[in-house]
Amino acid sequence: MKKTYELTKHTIERKDERGFTQKDIEMILGWGTSIKTNRNSTKVFFGAKECYQLKKELENSIQRLDRLEGSTLIVSEHDCVIITLYNNHDESDELKASHGYEHKDKK
Repeated sequence: MKKTYELTKHTIERKDERGFTQKDIEMILGWGTSIKTNRNSTKVFFGAKECYQLKKELENSIQRLDRLEGSTLIVSEHDCVIITLYNNHDESDELKASHGYEHKDKK
């Protein structure tokens, strides 16, 4: 389970002054390196190494998304069991048409 952090008034002021967003903070917390301080706190650092690791993960995720487009899972609603899975790009097109949306990259 993901930890939830509270932002102090001071943190909110600095965040706004320095151009950080809530998503930036979440990314630093999720991907940064935790370093214990000699006080009762932890420093979370997001440097070149962490940035590189996140970029690689995102590249892998993009490749995975391309591969998964058109995939279908059949699930049991009562006991949360995955019954089967398959790829069917024709079904994907039918669902898109019946739900009235187009793929954003296709014009």
